[in-house]
Amino acid sequence: MASPLVGSRAGPCPHCGSAEIYLRTDGAPQCKECKWTGPPQYDSKFLQSWSTVHLPPTSFLPDVERPKMDPTLRRAGGLLIAATIAHVVAILVVLYLFQQFVRVLGYHYFAWDTLLGLPVGIVGVIAQIVFAVIAGAGAVILLGGYDGGGPVFGTVGLVAVAFSLLVWGGPVGAVGGALLAGAGAVLRPSARRQIETVLPA
Repeated sequence: MASPLVGSRAGPCPHCGSAEIYLRTDGAPQCKECKWTGPPQYDSKFLQSWSTVHLPPTSFLPDVERPKMDPTLRRAGGLLIAATIAHVVAILVVLYLFQQFVRVLGYHYFAWDTLLGLPVGIVGVIAQIVFAVIAGAGAVILLGGYDGGGPVFGTVGLVAVAFSLLVWGGPVGAVGGALLAGAGAVLRPSARRQIETVLPA
């Protein structure tokens, strides 16, 4: 009579010598007479089937959607980058080229640090650096996705134009201020609607 443990019949029992040894479902031999049980036996093909993981082709994976930058922020950021460069160049132009021009004309009495009793050269360099820092920081903020700052850029730009033309900075500094003011104008709500209509996102 077959064992209820049944699989195929195995060899004689090493414990009692009985021939009634059958393989259980886990592959372990078990004696029907003395209940001796051997170690289970696993088929390597089943282990291999579990160890192999099949991934779907990459063509079936959804494409990652890239975020689109607002065209208004992109344009204003570009203007602010140009303004930053203009204010830095203004410092170099005034400190070197204009000073050389004054020396060529023979105005040896002209002193950069004592014009009208004020340290015009130092104040001018600091002011142009401040304008450049505001423009550069604004470009980073806008290109990072922050929407705002239009009135600040417009006001600082107008101040930079007036300061460059009347005090220190010259035409190059005035160009930088105009670019700053232009970025502020681009960020106005009316200008934003016009840009978004003309340029796709």
